[in-house]
Amino acid sequence: MQLRSGRLLPPPLAPPQGGTRSPACCPEDRLSGLPDDLLILVLVRLQCAREAARKSVLSRRWAGLWKQLPELTFKGVDNDSVKAALACVTRPTLELLDIRLNGMVAPGDVSSLLGGAAPLAPDKLIVTLEESIDPFEADELHCLSRTTSLQLTAQDLYIAPPLFGEFTSLKSLFLHSCRIDLGAMLPVCPCLSILKISDYWGSDAITIHSSSLEELSMDITSCDAYDDGCIDIVCPVLKKVEVEAGRANMLRVSFLAPVVEELCWSLKYDSLHLYSDFFMVTGEWCLGGIGVWFGGKQLPHINILRLDIHCTCLIDVEGDGERQSTTEAIARLPVTNFSVLELYILANAHVIGSLVSCLLQILPAIQKLKLVMVCQSEEASCPYEQSESWRSDNISLTDLEVVEIIGFAGEDHELDLMEFIFRCAPALGTMTVTFSEHLSSEMVEEIFSISIRYPSVEFKIYVEDDSQDE
Repeated sequence: MQLRSGRLLPPPLAPPQGGTRSPACCPEDRLSGLPDDLLILVLVRLQCAREAARKSVLSRRWAGLWKQLPELTFKGVDNDSVKAALACVTRPTLELLDIRLNGMVAPGDVSSLLGGAAPLAPDKLIVTLEESIDPFEADELHCLSRTTSLQLTAQDLYIAPPLFGEFTSLKSLFLHSCRIDLGAMLPVCPCLSILKISDYWGSDAITIHSSSLEELSMDITSCDAYDDGCIDIVCPVLKKVEVEAGRANMLRVSFLAPVVEELCWSLKYDSLHLYSDFFMVTGEWCLGGIGVWFGGKQLPHINILRLDIHCTCLIDVEGDGERQSTTEAIARLPVTNFSVLELYILANAHVIGSLVSCLLQILPAIQKLKLVMVCQSEEASCPYEQSESWRSDNISLTDLEVVEIIGFAGEDHELDLMEFIFRCAPALGTMTVTFSEHLSSEMVEEIFSISIRYPSVEFKIYVEDDSQDE
């Protein structure tokens, strides 16, 4: 048969007796006819060095190709097998080396493993280790001078920075579940730009000093070494910061990053069982959490402070911890000039007027107030005496322009709080109130009587799960 190109096709082979031709009888191996570069690309897509090596049985052309792969991934293997395989690699450098060891890790395994990887100069190195046999014995990192990205997961393993040499090319460092002294690690990473830490275990003092760091993400909610803990950050070119900490009652913060453009800072306080110091807002209220946000595309010029607050009648106050003020908690934050205040309050049927008045006196320069009542129980009662003096407080809220309230039930003291805010904020432009239940006609009339006394304010009332104005 002749094609249009003029090339003649060979005559078809006669099928063997007893049936059609079996694929095993075909003499043409089209995969092996591909260039080496394409075969290597096929093997890379397997994402497993062991499976790539096993493909050598397909053809002699495939034998040894795994040794030339630019990316090697070892899944569920032991340390000795990885080191033996790395010794067979014929490439001078690797783009990616991903090692996931199986079983318990002995002291020295990390150092020897990275030592075996160093001659291959991997651009990106990922090492995942399971639980260490002895988490209290330090395992020294081997210096990798040409690696630009290092991701290390070492469950409860204590990692020590190299005694000699530097990670001169390292731009990104990701640490998960590691016990490591950051104050000693960062000086040997002179070009580090991105540092991300999760499930951190380390010393009381977290020291992050870097002249090159631009992005920091740190989750230390699992760290329980906060008897006298501190975070010390000195990063002159740092632009983006995300910090989340738990049991932060005694956590002290030193923050020097003059060009930060985006910040998210979240602290949770152990106030359910007060055996450590905790923060009081007033005599009946304590701080459960605090968060700070500013910058980014959505908040280019807005600093937000969020406070999670609950009544102390909901917690055990029999501990011997020292009562501290919320002013002290705010003073420990990396930012103190806020334009938005968000309050999430678990009130337990307690009058919140004195609480809001106290916080507005601490932060009188805010431009927006958001007040959210969280899980307020109709049947709950508060044993504390309900203060009335806040109704006569005079606070100058000359910058307050927007107020949003969510979860009011229409109680008299809530309406008094609304009028209190009207009175103290002469520049108020908008107040939006979402009630948790439908209002009676008498309540609507009372709200209307309040609103007409402040005609310059756009007053909006909603009921939860109802998009229509009342």
